[in-house]
Amino acid sequence: MRNLSLASTEPPLGHPDGDPGRDVRNRGHAPRDQGSALVLALVFVLGTSLVIIALLTQTSTSFRTTQVVRTKADKVYAADAGLEQAIETLRLDPTLCATPGATNEGPWSISSNDQTVDLTCTNEGIASSSGADGWSVIITGTASSSFTTQSGGTIDGPVFAANLGNPNVDVTNGSVSDQSATSCATAPSNVNIAPSPPYRYRCTTSAVPDPLHALPDEKPTPTDPPPTTAITGDGPCQVFSPGTYTETLNLASDNYFQSGTYYFEDVVLSIDQVLSIDQKVIGGAPDPDFENSVVDSPACSAVQNGDPGAGTGIKWILGGTSRVVVGSGGHLELFARQGGAGSEGQMGISLQAATTVPGQFVGSSSSPLVSVNGGNPDLVVHGMLYAPDSYLDVFATSAPEASFQGGLVVQKLHLGESGVVAAVSAVPGTRSVVVTATAQGTDGAVDVTATAVVELDNEAPRTVRVVSWRVE
Repeated sequence: MRNLSLASTEPPLGHPDGDPGRDVRNRGHAPRDQGSALVLALVFVLGTSLVIIALLTQTSTSFRTTQVVRTKADKVYAADAGLEQAIETLRLDPTLCATPGATNEGPWSISSNDQTVDLTCTNEGIASSSGADGWSVIITGTASSSFTTQSGGTIDGPVFAANLGNPNVDVTNGSVSDQSATSCATAPSNVNIAPSPPYRYRCTTSAVPDPLHALPDEKPTPTDPPPTTAITGDGPCQVFSPGTYTETLNLASDNYFQSGTYYFEDVVLSIDQVLSIDQKVIGGAPDPDFENSVVDSPACSAVQNGDPGAGTGIKWILGGTSRVVVGSGGHLELFARQGGAGSEGQMGISLQAATTVPGQFVGSSSSPLVSVNGGNPDLVVHGMLYAPDSYLDVFATSAPEASFQGGLVVQKLHLGESGVVAAVSAVPGTRSVVVTATAQGTDGAVDVTATAVVELDNEAPRTVRVVSWRVE
C-alpha cells in the first residue's frame, strides 16, 4: 500500500513566526542587562553631587576664612593707626600720662577702618615737663568769674578750667579744657588758641586735676630764726634760713632765703620799693641743669652760689593769713624745691597754701594768696604754685614779669594790665610711656591690641623714640 504524506503549510506548533529557535515561553520578558544604564546614571549623578558639595563646602570655608583674615587685618591696621595717633597726641599734650604710674583712659577713642579703637597710656618714667601734671594753669573755681582779665593776658601751655568763662586771653602751645562748657564746637569769643590745629578748645567731664602736693611731716624747725647779713663787694645781703616764721620779716634791699622749706603763719611777705629803693628777694639756689636766674641781685650772688642747704630751690608754705604781695619796685624769684628730704613733702613746689593739720599747720585763709600790682614788679616762680582754694591776682600798670614756670593751681585767677602767666619749664629727662591701642572685636571676634613702648623728651620739640612695638 502506498503511504501518502501530507505536508502542512503552517509553521510548527510553538514557532509562530516560523523560527524554530524561539520559544513562545520567552514572550513578554526583557533581556537580563536591560536597565543597567539607569543605575550607572544614578551613580554618576551621586558622585558628581558629592564632588560639587565638597567643592561648595571648601569654597564656603575659604570665603569665611578670607573674611576672618580680612576682619583681623582691618583690626591690626586700625590698632596700628591708633598707636600712631596716640604717640603724636602724647608729643603734643604733656598732660597725658604726666605722672609716673598714671594711666589715662579717656576721652581717648578713635575710629579707623570702621573699627573702634580704645587708647591708653601709662607713664613708667619721670613726671611731665610741667609741674602741675603737665598743665600750665588749673582753675578749680566753678563760678563764671573764676578766670577774669582786664586788658588781656597770655598763658603758654595747656589750661584746665572748672568754669572758663570768657576771659580775654591768648593760650599758646596748649589746648583748653573746659569742664562747664555746653558747646564744644568753638571756644568762647575772647579766648584765642594758637596754633590751632593741633591745639583746640574742648569740653571735658574729667575731674579737676589735683597734682601731688603733700605737706611736710611736721612744721620746719627752728621757729623764727634770726636773719644774718653777708657783706659782699656789691653790698649787704640779708640771709634767712629754713624754719617756721610767725613774726613779721623786716626785709632789706637785697634778701636771700637759703634752699629748704619754710612755713609762714599769719605773716605778710611784702616785697616793694622802700625809700625809692627796690627790694629783691631770691629764694634758693637754681638747679643748674634747667633753671636760669631772672632777677639780678649782685649783692646776694655769692651767698646763693655758696648755699649750704640740702638740694636746691625753696618751698614757701603759707598758713593762716599769710600772703605774698609784690608791689612797685618789688622783685621776687623763687626756684623750685628739689632734692630735699622726704620729710619735707612733695618736691617741685615753690608756693603752697597750707591745709589744716592739727598741731602742725593752720589752713590758709588769705585770698588773694599772691598778688602782683603797681609798676614794673617782677614775680618769677620756677616751681608749682599750689593754692586750689585761693586766688592769684596779677595786676600791674606796666608789663610785669609774672611767670609761673612750674604751673599753678588756683581757685580764681585774675590777669590785669598785660598780665603774663608763662608756665612751661621743661625738666630735662625722658618720659617712658607704654601706649596701647585696642581694636574692639564684634560678633564674637576677639580684640586686637597693639602695644608700644616709647620715650619722649620733655624738652621741645619733644622727640619721640619707639623702643618696641607689637600686635597681639
